[in-house]
Amino acid sequence: MKSCALMLAALVLGVCVTSVRADDISDPPDPMIKVQNVDPAVVTTFSENSATDPLFVPDDLNAVQAYEYTGTAPLTALFIEIEQPIVPGLYTCGSDIFSLCGQLVGPPDSGYGPVIAGDIEYEFTDGALSSNQQFTVTIAPEPASIVLMLLGLGSVLAGTALRRKFFVAPQAA
Repeated sequence: MKSCALMLAALVLGVCVTSVRADDISDPPDPMIKVQNVDPAVVTTFSENSATDPLFVPDDLNAVQAYEYTGTAPLTALFIEIEQPIVPGLYTCGSDIFSLCGQLVGPPDSGYGPVIAGDIEYEFTDGALSSNQQFTVTIAPEPASIVLMLLGLGSVLAGTALRRKFFVAPQAA
């Protein structure tokens, strides 16, 4: 009986631990900056982009910001600066236009970091935007902590109910 109780405790602990993990191991963690190749209806246009002149994007979680590159030459590196991020810390990035992206880390306005102190700047490379190409930028937040805690608590309660139903012997009256 004790071995069954230990196995149940290990199972419940395993379920709780995996519930706390917000993302699949193959997916990058949130929050994430996504640059996607779509054709939005209302866009903001820009023709130049560099580390010292990035595309400024407000940190509106889950809001879709639409842009159109209007320069004449293909843009092979896109610099995006997140203005005063709501969620402090490291964001991840991804794109279906550019295959590489990363955060620029350096002092403000140095060409190797954000232009404005307190912002976060990212560089997207290994791809290109052609003239008049439209795309969107979305900042997806990390799941709320309360959701993760409720998943873990639900697992514990389910394990307790299963233990009572299957592993506790009925008591004689």
